[in-house]
Amino acid sequence: MKKSLSIMLAGTMLMAMFTGCSSKKPDNVTNTTESIAKGEETGEVQNIDIWQKYDPPIEVSVVASYNVPEDGIVPKDTTPENQKWVEIMEKYLGIKLKYDWVVPASQGAQKMDVTIASGKIPNILQVDEGQFELLKQSDMIGDLTGAYDYLMEPIKKNLEADPTLLKKCTNEKGELVAIPRNLDNFQQTQLIYIREDWLEALGLQVPTSMDELFEVAKAFSEQDPDKNGKDDTIGIALYKELYAGFGGAAGLMNGYNAYPKMWTKDESGKLVCGDVQPEMRDALEMLQKMYKEGILDPEYVAMDSNKMTEAVVGGKAGIVLGEWWVPAWPLNLSIDNNPDARWKAINLVSAEGGIANTGLNQAFIGSYHVISKDMKNPEALAKMINIYYDTLSTVVSEREEEYDRELWKPENGYVYNWCPVRMDDTFENSRQYKELNEALKKDDITLLKPQKFKDLFEAAKRLETELNGTDWGLYYSRIAEDGGFGLTEKVRNEKLYTMNEFYGSYTPTMITSQGILDTLRDEVYHRIITGAPIEEFDKFVNDWHKMGGDQITNEVNDWYAKQ
Repeated sequence: MKKSLSIMLAGTMLMAMFTGCSSKKPDNVTNTTESIAKGEETGEVQNIDIWQKYDPPIEVSVVASYNVPEDGIVPKDTTPENQKWVEIMEKYLGIKLKYDWVVPASQGAQKMDVTIASGKIPNILQVDEGQFELLKQSDMIGDLTGAYDYLMEPIKKNLEADPTLLKKCTNEKGELVAIPRNLDNFQQTQLIYIREDWLEALGLQVPTSMDELFEVAKAFSEQDPDKNGKDDTIGIALYKELYAGFGGAAGLMNGYNAYPKMWTKDESGKLVCGDVQPEMRDALEMLQKMYKEGILDPEYVAMDSNKMTEAVVGGKAGIVLGEWWVPAWPLNLSIDNNPDARWKAINLVSAEGGIANTGLNQAFIGSYHVISKDMKNPEALAKMINIYYDTLSTVVSEREEEYDRELWKPENGYVYNWCPVRMDDTFENSRQYKELNEALKKDDITLLKPQKFKDLFEAAKRLETELNGTDWGLYYSRIAEDGGFGLTEKVRNEKLYTMNEFYGSYTPTMITSQGILDTLRDEVYHRIITGAPIEEFDKFVNDWHKMGGDQITNEVNDWYAKQ
């Protein structure tokens, strides 16, 4: 079992590139999800208490990969194993968490892949798309059909709003084998973050095209924008994960109408893979030019996210691409290190000039919650998700009086994004952005109900008299009209996006070949960027078609014709 899993893993470690790509399944597959979507009970749920505490307590094994807390007031000695969530679980649910391993986020994907390859997983895991598909195909995860009934009604309503979500989480037997953490797909919007103080120091304007972005980045790397007399700056921060939400290159590719890891319509109306389109060749040529001119770090291919982040936080990089949340972390740390640093967000720029479309997946699942097949209390996952959701500061809970809110305060050691389960108020950011801007314009905090909105209002007001990284990061990521989410809303409202038209599960050939194709793609892209002849892209395209790409394309279009 372990040997076969290791072989499978070698070909599928990078399969998370798609939001999903589906093949036809037996009719029974949709039975469970259709019942759920109709509001029918999936098990013996009469009189169940979704909040009932386990007595005696039960032990649940989990894992953690973590970044530095966004909030600087979290005590320095806080770890995933001792943060307040652990106490909350035992106090309110009678669940004792046991961490099988804890690693920095930069090591998380590899550690998770090794865990899956071992054939033995903890009771509860949050995994990405590729890992979920591997676990499902290997029959390593348990049935959550009955556990679904233990979820709060608002969570069920959220999950059932998009019928494709739960279908993606069902196995061939018709069992629900994951509870997805679904997100607003516009949160994938890529933006360009640029040091505005460096622009001013060099007498440069905000770029409005890819050529102008190149010239600005070149100046940042050559003209000593920080005026320290040293040749120690780079134009654009980038690292080995080319499609990362922070520090990736997908947004630069989008500037050439190139959409990696996406399927878009061609002129005939058929779906084609963005990885092998001519526009990608143009994008790679520009990235190669950036590398040759010293705009990119010469060691970027070997960099992990932590090393790349150090360059941004340490004032050595003038431009970085990322999603709406980047000001909250890590640009906030850049401000703390240097209060004179001023970051400006702009929408992607195109080769032709003007705003480029950002690439978006349709169904956006942030992660999949799964359980081991030997877990004795599957409903414990649902209960943990309930507590997480019900205590979100954007949710007005009917159980508020039962919660000791001191346990949820960062200064007391609570770190929300270290929790082993997550469930979002999906459109929280849009509601928050709208309501906060209205309240701030009227200078009236009483217009806001959720505590989180009030906290953000106060952070914005503090910035009027005193600058600090935490408050600036919260304001510029969530509230500012020219900030992270403000520009994300602009993309939504002005339709400045190109959608991935493929959103199912993996097709049969994807299961066997996609990992190999992905590995080849990334190797070729990196070689070209670092100086290999651009003709290597042409060879890659030919190889891609022969190594399963043509069959995948046929399967994708067969799926598309049935939608």
